[in-house]
Amino acid sequence: LAEDFGELAGCGAHLSGLRRTRIGRFNIDDALPLDKLLALAESNEIESALTTPGDALSDMPEVVVGGSEAREIAHGRRLELDLEKIETDKLFRITYNNTLAAIVRKIDNTGAGYKYERVFLRPEAIEN
Repeated sequence: LAEDFGELAGCGAHLSGLRRTRIGRFNIDDALPLDKLLALAESNEIESALTTPGDALSDMPEVVVGGSEAREIAHGRRLELDLEKIETDKLFRITYNNTLAAIVRKIDNTGAGYKYERVFLRPEAIEN
């Protein structure tokens, strides 16, 4: 980053420090200090500090599916999904039962115009 600014200014540049204060919907106020995390881990309460993958990706567009569709996804099969509101080449998430089922990339404007980037569902986790 500093090199880029230095190049634009026509001189050298460097950083003596860099602090990220925001990424996506998370900001520095959401962070916990390491000593607090260690204390939570020692008292077996670390779960209270964790964010679920679904919550971490909640700013992504979402497609919600039911049990039969989730079963197809868990087996890697493709469905006809309504992707009209999702931009081509953008990632979106599929959820089932309020759980992240898959991260998917839209590749064209057809209902089956997507590819799975990562499927999180296991067939045995789907309710009958």
